[in-house]
Amino acid sequence: MIDCNAVLVEWLKTTATSLYTLVATRVYCPALPPGFTNTQAALEVMRRGGRSALGPTEHAPSFQIKCFGGTDSHAQAEAVYQALYDRLHGQEGHDVTSGNVMSAEEETIGQSLFDPVTKWPFVLTFWNVTMRPKT
Repeated sequence: MIDCNAVLVEWLKTTATSLYTLVATRVYCPALPPGFTNTQAALEVMRRGGRSALGPTEHAPSFQIKCFGGTDSHAQAEAVYQALYDRLHGQEGHDVTSGNVMSAEEETIGQSLFDPVTKWPFVLTFWNVTMRPKT
């Protein structure tokens, strides 16, 4: 079975993208690390279900992604969301070490929210990403 989390996280950490410029390797799955203080932009990625066994090796998990901007400004969180959107939406056929992203599609447009405990602004979005082992 493919490690769906590893495939998506590795692809999001790919260098030379506008997303990497903002978050670098701060793509955390399934939760932000202890001590995270929202002083640098980051993504929190959590697989929330989806479809498995589309074929013998294909899976289409659904991911919840929170975009943090590294400040108390929603504008910065929105900038991270836009870079995430540009990185994922409509993409097809990308190999990474841990697998292949066959396609990615946004399920719901990003929603600007505040964390109820920390009061940090973030953008919440959901994605369907179809993947398989690297061929």
